[in-house]
Amino acid sequence: MTDSLRLRVRIEADPQTVFKALTDADELTEWFAESAEVDLEAGRYEFWGRYAPSGDRPRQTLTGYDADRSLTFTWTFDAGPSTVELTLTPEDEGTVVTLHHNSVPVDLAALRCFWYVTLANLVAYSEARQTMPPFDFSVPAQGDALVRTVIDVPVEEAYASLLDSALMSRWNSGPVTIEPRVGGRYDLGWDDYGPDQITELDQDKALAYTWRNRGGGSSHVRWALRSSRGATYLTLVHSGFADDALAEESRLLWPPHLVELKRLLELGSLWAPMSS
Repeated sequence: MTDSLRLRVRIEADPQTVFKALTDADELTEWFAESAEVDLEAGRYEFWGRYAPSGDRPRQTLTGYDADRSLTFTWTFDAGPSTVELTLTPEDEGTVVTLHHNSVPVDLAALRCFWYVTLANLVAYSEARQTMPPFDFSVPAQGDALVRTVIDVPVEEAYASLLDSALMSRWNSGPVTIEPRVGGRYDLGWDDYGPDQITELDQDKALAYTWRNRGGGSSHVRWALRSSRGATYLTLVHSGFADDALAEESRLLWPPHLVELKRLLELGSLWAPMSS
């Protein structure tokens, strides 16, 4: 059984800048992977390390490229090969990057996490902005699920967004209900989860609420925010799991949502979801 993933994102940089970020080994190790080796003319495109799923060794084989337009390679997992195609399309003064990852023979959660973070960081790097912390796939969650991001808006704006039902409904792709007081309802509208109850409100610093787990049981979600040079550093800790496997499942599921929140706040009315 295989699965596929398709994502699309716009970058305010020309295709030459974006293609170089994707194919220069030195640049790749700045924003993408712990290790990378690239020689397009020799047919080599490899990356590995902590920041890639199954990153114990290089698993990629270049299958084609068109400078400043496209890059294709296979990515072979222990369960079998998959195919990746990245297409760069000029649009006005920017570039639209479309990802197709097809015939994926493994659970898609890790790759969905990987590609959301990757595309968000490709945008930030190509636009000369700060990237979000890379996701470490080498050490699964133990006890708690912890994920981080950096949002290029003031901390007051980021904090207010977490209590804005209408805004949260946009990136959450579902009806959100928030009663912004301790003891109030915090319901993201996700199937099999919630509604939950706010347990902590610390203006511009922290938000926490209970979380009803899928299949029963409860856990706890806490968002911590801090300001630095006009941007917001956000740390989410999801705790109280019955076992580490559930914690790791949560750790993989949160980053795509944080990426979309980051993009929505940074882009405003220009935002569109990555998934298509």
